[in-house]
Amino acid sequence: MLIITIKLTLANKIIALHYCTMRSSLFILLLLVALMSCIHAQAEHPIVRWALAGQLDSLAHAANQLTSTPEGRLAGALANDDAAVAIPTFKRLVEDESLSDDLLALAWQRLHGYAVIVGDNQLSNEAAIWLNDHPDVSERLFHGNLPIPRQTRFWAVQIGAFSNRSNADRLAAEQRSNGYTVQIDQLQVNGQTLHAVRVGRFDSHTEADDFARRVFGEGGYRVVEIVL
Repeated sequence: MLIITIKLTLANKIIALHYCTMRSSLFILLLLVALMSCIHAQAEHPIVRWALAGQLDSLAHAANQLTSTPEGRLAGALANDDAAVAIPTFKRLVEDESLSDDLLALAWQRLHGYAVIVGDNQLSNEAAIWLNDHPDVSERLFHGNLPIPRQTRFWAVQIGAFSNRSNADRLAAEQRSNGYTVQIDQLQVNGQTLHAVRVGRFDSHTEADDFARRVFGEGGYRVVEIVL
């Protein structure tokens, strides 16, 4: 009987010790989680916190206090709901290497939204690609709610292709002076690099061809499809 009592007492002590150990481990785990949360909160940039919370007054105040810095310009653009004013600012900011990835993600995310509003498919696609190419920061800030990159397709009128880049530049400048959108693309033809001058961004082959016939007459051009 004494032996049984001793065994039961020992078993109870072992159970109690195990229970205390589990409670201690759980407490340590909760403490670590709380500590990591504090560290994350301290590391989070205030502009990130205000932007995600929609605190426009705080963003506007930051813009006034940091007027000559990229952070201040970002805060001002985030507080501005005028797409025509904000888009040029965001386009400059996403090229600024001094901004952290968190701030760049905010700029690209807002730029994507405004590009969709104004119908700039190329710009919205560029923003979507950046956000999806940086999944760690994008998913942390936006919880995986990322835009899906789309192919941007349009037609242009190719009016010349030159081995000498300066000739392409001259023709492009001439067409830009006429008010047309012009791009110069490099082509590889039979091992030779050519610089193709392409005018316009049209939604269909027919629209591009009609423009070319009206502006450049018969012949001397080629309608090409461009996919970005």
